[in-house]
Amino acid sequence: MPHETSSTKIFAFDAYGTLFDFNTVHRCADQLGERAGALRELWRSKQLQYFWERNMLGQYRPYEEITADALDVAMRILKIDSPGLKRRLLDLYGDLEAYPEVKAALETLKQQSCRLVIHTNATARLAAASVDSCGLGGLFDDIISIDDIGIYKPDPAAYRYLIHRTRASPEKIRFISSNGWDTHGAAHFGLKVIWVNRHGMPDDALPGKPYREVPNLRDIALVQ
Repeated sequence: MPHETSSTKIFAFDAYGTLFDFNTVHRCADQLGERAGALRELWRSKQLQYFWERNMLGQYRPYEEITADALDVAMRILKIDSPGLKRRLLDLYGDLEAYPEVKAALETLKQQSCRLVIHTNATARLAAASVDSCGLGGLFDDIISIDDIGIYKPDPAAYRYLIHRTRASPEKIRFISSNGWDTHGAAHFGLKVIWVNRHGMPDDALPGKPYREVPNLRDIALVQ
């Protein structure tokens, strides 16, 4: 752990959609053609649905398993029968690209002696693979995975675990996410939340309110 003072800022980043671009299906466009967009949207929708429904049912399964289940169902709905394509898409999840501004933004925060962590629904193994594939190794002080407690964001327990792992009070943490359900969940819990609204979407009608909104991470070091 780096040397910290009472003024050390902690930036906690969601991973997928915030740091890493999970639009992996575009890299399989040669096999999908016009169905690429439909598969991407349905896969993501089913993935989130299964996270939250398993929370309610008390039936946790790791991120990779739920992601595979969601892809399987999405492919069956769209009548895409290709085990090889399914394997290719799942393998790409550990080899994602970061958004263009991410590395420079993180490097600027590190130069300012900020503490950087990832707070993710993914397993630590999968998130670490994405960090390495994007050339971000060495920039994060910790990867905090809800896999340790077996309950997905935006359940309050997931944000409570962030507090436990960082050993910091909520006011010291800047929580950054591009996912509306995550930003509202964290804000409702009591964190200071920065919403990365990459696509200019209207805010969700949910409890909790992000205190800042930015279009990307380019100037994140300027947000207080």
